[in-house]
Amino acid sequence: MNLEPYRADLKNKTRIYKAYIGLAFIFLLIGKFYLKEKLKNDDFLFGILHGFAIGIELFCFNKIIKIIKANEDIEILKQMYIKENDEREIFINLKSGFPVLVKLSIAIFIAAILAGFINKIVCLTLITVGICQLLISKSIKLYWSKKL
Repeated sequence: MNLEPYRADLKNKTRIYKAYIGLAFIFLLIGKFYLKEKLKNDDFLFGILHGFAIGIELFCFNKIIKIIKANEDIEILKQMYIKENDEREIFINLKSGFPVLVKLSIAIFIAAILAGFINKIVCLTLITVGICQLLISKSIKLYWSKKL
């Protein structure tokens, strides 16, 4: 089993995760230094926006650590490769629309962060939509994994 193309793919994913960490860090800096006065009266929204940015950073940091561990241990790398290329998992993901819905939810969360600086109600609505979309997507994925 040749895992070198998969290692290259993991390096690309690591770069993407690092870019997300940088973007979230920029959001934190903008919120902390430039928009703190605008959101001074709304600490709840300020906390939500910072929480999402920190959550994105922690999620991506966790993924990077898993990739680093997999690159160090060939057995973990094989398990990751098998899980990612399993035909049943691919079929379940396609049937449930999981990858597309996750990407759309991430876009909704980024829009919620940006909208939070403009309007509180729009921000909370987008957060609710993103969370509901992820929950529905996960439940559909669980349904198909039990059915197949």
